Amino acid sequence: MQIATVVASTNSIGVSGHINVWSPVVLENQLSDTSVFVASYDGALSNAIQAGWMVNSDLKQNSSRFYAYWTKDTGKTTGCYNALCPGFVQVSQRITLGQDQDTKNWWLSFGTEGVGYFPKELFSTLTEGATRVGWGGEVNSPTTAVTPAMGSGHFPEEGYAKACLISKMRVIGPQFFLNGTDLKQIMTKPNCYRAKYGGDVGGDYENHMFVGRPGNCVP
Repeated sequence: MQIATVVASTNSIGVSGHINVWSPVVLENQLSDTSVFVASYDGALSNAIQAGWMVNSDLKQNSSRFYAYWTKDTGKTTGCYNALCPGFVQVSQRITLGQDQDTKNWWLSFGTEGVGYFPKELFSTLTEGATRVGWGGEVNSPTTAVTPAMGSGHFPEEGYAKACLISKMRVIGPQFFLNGTDLKQIMTKPNCYRAKYGGDVGGDYENHMFVGRPGNCVP
């Protein structure tokens, strides 16, 4: 798995962002996604929830789909996408994104519509809120395969209308205001897949970033 993300290490109860939707081509046993996530840590293992768009051949997808994923041990023995295992509870009502401070459940929203929630019982440390949030992309591919594109298939440096844009990056938490000094770029193969924070420009974009690259990367 290769990632290119921008993260903020802070106590929070939610994260949000507006993500451009693209449909990169994936081959057998490959995936490409762009998402937002919350995480906390139990030793070396992470409790995490992420959501965004994804193309995943293992889920019989050939175009982008809205998705959610959870795990309480960095995916070693727990977690799954959407409702493919017990965990995510889908509902039909409107509710604020993030952790419900009364129930401690984690809610997922698409725009202003509450999609469902992850019960607090799924997790060991996320019940007390997240300690890291982030935005970015990831790809997965067998080592012998041509690697898939991330995002739109353009490099972050190509900017607006070409690279995949995540705008209105927000952290939900007590008296926390996102700025560039709070953020760290994490890229497992920066010569292949990259993320670039663009700052707060106000208007329709606010805090924003770009992520991606073409496929067929040779690390």
